[in-house]
Amino acid sequence: MKTVHLIAFLIVLFPAAVCGDTLDCVPGQVIVQFHGNSENILTLSGLGVQCVYPGIQQYLDEQGANTIYTMPYGSEQVSGLYLIQFDEAADVLAICSEVSEFDEVESASPNYLVQYLFEPNDWYYNNDWYPLNDPDTTKDQWHLPFIQADRAWDITRGDSTVTIAILDTGVDYFHPAFTKNIWVNPGEDIDHDGVVWDVADTNGVDDDHNGYVDDLIGWDFWDKYPQLDDNNPIPVLDSLPNSPAPHGTIMASIGAVTNDDVSPNDTSIAGMTWYSKIVPLRVNGLWGTIRALYYVAEKHFDVANMRMIYRVGQDPLTR
Repeated sequence: MKTVHLIAFLIVLFPAAVCGDTLDCVPGQVIVQFHGNSENILTLSGLGVQCVYPGIQQYLDEQGANTIYTMPYGSEQVSGLYLIQFDEAADVLAICSEVSEFDEVESASPNYLVQYLFEPNDWYYNNDWYPLNDPDTTKDQWHLPFIQADRAWDITRGDSTVTIAILDTGVDYFHPAFTKNIWVNPGEDIDHDGVVWDVADTNGVDDDHNGYVDDLIGWDFWDKYPQLDDNNPIPVLDSLPNSPAPHGTIMASIGAVTNDDVSPNDTSIAGMTWYSKIVPLRVNGLWGTIRALYYVAEKHFDVANMRMIYRVGQDPLTR
């Protein structure tokens, strides 16, 4: 059995924020973990959200719960874990506090949004961290000689069987630096040609029976509403200052790039490993991040990389 390693897993915990601010959490969404491993605690029917526990049923009716989402894990569902959608104006902090009082509930949390960590692009910040008389610190990728990556490359330059899941803003998998480094899901690669985005493989069928249709290279868990997720984990660029969109591509390039195999121009950089495979998983909220981590475990990827901030409370789920 493979062991999944979480590297660069940096989550900074802040005191609970006011979730009326959509920058902090998704409006009206609460993640609930029930005790035990019972299935179908919550269901959705023509009568709305239904719960096997009468007290919780009454509470959900009073609060106007209108839909639920479950957590796929392979061909099964994760028992007892649900995302409940209330009206977007609902006080999710109050709901979390109140629903946690039920004996059947282990924890409840808002669907917190991610804030990605960035460094300034100032010249001094990038070049003068270490001894000023060290000529290597003037290189654009000074960190590689600083950690003596070249000596490590004399021993190994990575392995194409090693998979690195990048849980971030998405990866620009068409970038020439990733020519040979994007993972292709063998269970969805119908013609077995290993082509990264092969139209022949996108047949609208969940060929590997893991709950995700045509997840050929990964998955986009970004959207606030899980039914809008799709199989295209590419960054969505915007015009915002300091846009986080490129962050995932940058993290992926640090992990694995086919060195010495692209044209010597401004797109050519060196990665820590040369041959490992990158799995793009685009995430933007606590629910999406949890789903992505289950995806990593179900697929038995070797490494999961995360670098983000959550503003979290004191409930067990977010801790």
